[in-house]
Amino acid sequence: MARIFAALGLTLLLGGCAGVSPPTPEQTLGGEVGDTAHYRLSGEDYGPGDLLGQVFFTFDGAGVGADDLPLLHTIAAGLCEFPDRTVTLVGYCDWFGGPEYNRQLGQRRADAVAKILQREGVAAERVRTRSRGSQDSPVGLSRQETRFDRRVDILRR
Repeated sequence: MARIFAALGLTLLLGGCAGVSPPTPEQTLGGEVGDTAHYRLSGEDYGPGDLLGQVFFTFDGAGVGADDLPLLHTIAAGLCEFPDRTVTLVGYCDWFGGPEYNRQLGQRRADAVAKILQREGVAAERVRTRSRGSQDSPVGLSRQETRFDRRVDILRR
């Protein structure tokens, strides 16, 4: 269900873009979509329709993989086509590591995604980054079980 919301959100962002077809959920999402029922960040609310996609990372990594570039290209094209649209990038980590380290790692992940969007022509002021670090990751799970916590959510705002 969350995959459908993500694809729908991307379609709404890109609605009307000539020559830009929204990717399928399989193309936009590098893995399973986590719980996206509700976000509250810095006093702003986001719902499931605001999730445009997710970029997943390796353990302790902040490099964006080649598999995620088509999603980011499509989102950047939509943002360039519709200059009134903006996005918030929220970086997450698994529970391994200390809270401050994980906050910084989540920020590096969000910044890495932002840098790619900016290289694609999106103005920096239209891309906001945040880090949730490991605040939402259940403690005690294995690295394999927490692989979906190592991500950046791309939210329409």
